[in-house]
Amino acid sequence: MSNEEKILAMLVDLKESTDKQFESMDKRFEGIDKRLESMDKRFEAVDKRLESMDKRFDAVDKRLDTMDERMDRLDERMDRLDERMDRLDERSQRTAVLLETEVDRKLNLLYEGHETIMECLDKLAPKDRVDELESDVIVLKTAVKMLTQEIAELKKAQ
Repeated sequence: MSNEEKILAMLVDLKESTDKQFESMDKRFEGIDKRLESMDKRFEAVDKRLESMDKRFDAVDKRLDTMDERMDRLDERMDRLDERMDRLDERSQRTAVLLETEVDRKLNLLYEGHETIMECLDKLAPKDRVDELESDVIVLKTAVKMLTQEIAELKKAQ
């Protein structure tokens, strides 16, 4: 065998060995391709899930935004109510002061007037004396009626 034949044989062996290695690598790449395709499918499924979750989060965000707006309106209403309560407290304090000063003064005046009336009533005739005078007036009225009738009869007789 000549050198050329030996080199050629070595090249053929080398080619066969590299072909086997390439076939082995092709098989490995095919396995990797299959795995990558599987991973792509999984990533697509994950992407779909994430998109669905994004939509849900968007809906939740909208709900939270409307809740925030409602809370802001409630805060404003509460602030207005607080202001009204403060004004009512102020008014009630003024009313209490007015009641303490004016009503007490007027009640005292009324009481003084009542005392004066009671003093005047005490100076008048006592109840038993008034009863006695009432019965006397009744007797006098009866007597006057009788006398008036008698005078009328006498005038007729003349």
